[in-house]
Amino acid sequence: MKKRFVLLAFLLLLPGLFRILKGNEINLLVLSKFFGAISLSSFCIIFILGCRSYILDKFFGSLSFSYRIHHYLTFIFFISTFLHVIFYGAIYFALDWEFGLQSLLDMESVSVVSGWVSFLIVLILFFISYIQKWSHRLWLNIHRILILSFFISIVHFGSSVQSSGGWGNLVLALFLIFTLVVMLIHYFFPHYLRRYSNYIVEEVKVLNDQITEISLRPDLQPIQFEPGQFVYISIQCSKGCGVSHDFHPFTLDSSPLQPGCLRIAVRGIGDDTKKLIHIVPGNHAVVEGPYGNLLHGLKPQSRQLWIAGGIGVTPFVGYLRRWKSIIEHLPSESIILLLFLKTKSDHVFATDLEGIQGLKLDVFYDDLHGANSEILLKNNLPIDLCDREVVMSGSTKMIKKFKNQLKKLGKRKIRTEEFDL
Repeated sequence: MKKRFVLLAFLLLLPGLFRILKGNEINLLVLSKFFGAISLSSFCIIFILGCRSYILDKFFGSLSFSYRIHHYLTFIFFISTFLHVIFYGAIYFALDWEFGLQSLLDMESVSVVSGWVSFLIVLILFFISYIQKWSHRLWLNIHRILILSFFISIVHFGSSVQSSGGWGNLVLALFLIFTLVVMLIHYFFPHYLRRYSNYIVEEVKVLNDQITEISLRPDLQPIQFEPGQFVYISIQCSKGCGVSHDFHPFTLDSSPLQPGCLRIAVRGIGDDTKKLIHIVPGNHAVVEGPYGNLLHGLKPQSRQLWIAGGIGVTPFVGYLRRWKSIIEHLPSESIILLLFLKTKSDHVFATDLEGIQGLKLDVFYDDLHGANSEILLKNNLPIDLCDREVVMSGSTKMIKKFKNQLKKLGKRKIRTEEFDL
């Protein structure tokens, strides 16, 4: 993971470093150009990450990790853009406040206008996202508006660039060109970035009032996947069911030993996922993926600790369905699963999890054991914690709390997947 952060940091800082190294001294103008370059490079990486390529999946290996990077880069974009404006204005404010204000608000300058418009578009969308809960469709459309902001940023760069800019401008130009190429492929030739397969809904099973398990069979060639991986699925529901054709991520809970059957567990909390109960066998679906490496290379014979919250148990269900024949002959407590649920009705995979020799299952319900999951975790951790492979899957809040707790106990290498992104 450190190598991935180092590489991203290098790509993020590269255009700005060229601008700093070009001059003999660091002054307000150099700092303004440095943060302006960081702003553009972060914007480029944000768009590239949003294209959801299987090549990038091999690099990140986790949907939650790439989303977290996307989130961090958004803050970097705002901070660097703000500092770009501050240092640029300080050059003129140092001479005269009125002159500095006129320079920052010069509506006849293409560079100034394009810079402000691009920044304000992103700023407004960013704050709206925290004030109002978006529907998935609105969320997609508003993110597409960011494309306009990106093109305006290119105008800002082109109108403010100088012929003497040197390597810094060249590197930024290459960043922008590469991002534009990736975006064009993303919208017009997506099969070069992502793998698609056609499936047909075979069965819809309501597990409780919130969770539905959907089984799909391949129309032609089934996808190859590992336990714990996830896919994006667009279900082509019949008219009137209310389900859009947008792609949504779901973790597979089926076994790779049954490639003719693809199963996902859907928790109805979003605009589309609440309506998936209305789909019927025979509906067509487009499956994109698979993605992720949460359980990649994890042998069933290795001693493991699984920690799951709610629907986050699905990758472990898929793993057990794949390796049950081996796990049921292992010594007791070879694998320990600590499962945190709200109520007993949420224990929808009981038949898959209970009664396996090598698996020790401890289930905790908020309405019976209390909502203080940190104490429950601490009291039920195995004494050989540091010798086990630890995998956590659940809400971002749960993972953050538990991860900090485990690190204090000396366990730092932890695989995680977040289920509320």
